[in-house]
Amino acid sequence: MPRKVQGCVTDLAGNEIAILKGDWNDNLYYEISKSKNHKERLDEGEFCLWKKNGSPAEPTRYKFSSFGVTLNEIMADLEGKIAPTDSRLRPDQRHLENGEYEKATVEKHRLEEKQRMERDMDQGGVSRPRWFEWNGETFQYTGRYWEAKQHRDWSTCPDLLASIASSSITSP
Repeated sequence: MPRKVQGCVTDLAGNEIAILKGDWNDNLYYEISKSKNHKERLDEGEFCLWKKNGSPAEPTRYKFSSFGVTLNEIMADLEGKIAPTDSRLRPDQRHLENGEYEKATVEKHRLEEKQRMERDMDQGGVSRPRWFEWNGETFQYTGRYWEAKQHRDWSTCPDLLASIASSSITSP
């Protein structure tokens, strides 16, 4: 299964100045472009930006790396600063982490149903990104996420993680 990633870095004039390449689950390298348009020469060669650590001595659930285990942690300084739809707040993930598999399954199904209901009520059954707009060729960032985060105003986000009973979504 191919897991290769590749991209290019350009300057303001659109000239390629570097290439990013690697495997999404193992490494990422930065290579200075050999393009003649690039006037400022940095050291040539390939530089490792990121490389996966080896497996921990003590295996973790799901074979996560030490770093992977920390990805769902919500540090005290993040409380109130992240969108209410941030996946780190998902109760089904917490149940999985605690080994409560049946609760996780029930919660996952509840969340999926609530997402479907929210989408059908607000957007006529069409799922639309909240922070990006389609410009005909690609998705363009709208800029609204960072403003919402700065002002801690998540009023445009659906409250998907609250229980169905306490939400404003009702069945027809």
